[in-house]
Amino acid sequence: MLYDFVVEVPNLTLIFWRLDLGQGLNTGLVDAGNYVAAVKKYFHAGQPLEQAMQLYDEEMRDRGLREVKMGNEQGKAVLDWTTLMKSEGVKKLIEMTKEFGKEAE
Repeated sequence: MLYDFVVEVPNLTLIFWRLDLGQGLNTGLVDAGNYVAAVKKYFHAGQPLEQAMQLYDEEMRDRGLREVKMGNEQGKAVLDWTTLMKSEGVKKLIEMTKEFGKEAE
């Protein structure tokens, strides 16, 4: 799959990639997409609004905390090659590169 999910609203389609490499714009777009999805659950699936917003908030906080921790790791890694190579961001990038190589075979 080339993307993680798509949110479609009238006259607008948003496509989201979750690279988890600390990009603020991607984080904001994922937040917006998840918010729209939560509101859709309220309007279209009848989920109580409070519950939909609580689930959105929990996911956003958990993801935000992970990204802040990763950003801290990456900041420290800039100063130390050994730490950089052990960081979650580099591990993820290496994993994605290996997966891309498998798809190309």
